[in-house]
Amino acid sequence: MVVVVVMMRSCDCGVVLQGVGPRALMCPFCNKVFAGRNQHQRLRYHTLTHTGEKPHACPFCPHRARLKFNLHKHIRALHKDQLSS
Repeated sequence: MVVVVVMMRSCDCGVVLQGVGPRALMCPFCNKVFAGRNQHQRLRYHTLTHTGEKPHACPFCPHRARLKFNLHKHIRALHKDQLSS
């Protein structure tokens, strides 16, 4: 039995798989399975690789990042002088 689950954001859709885990989710693009802790978040981040979406914009330049952590690394590396002001 396969149950389709659609979550709150447009890129957060997956399929709940019976027999793989109690609440395993599968990527609708490549069928990669996400099970265990933080599976919804891992599926959301993974889906960004398929959609090409980069939701986090740098406030100092046109750079955009898929993950917020990567944006913070970018800002610390390239905009140190602008952070202190």
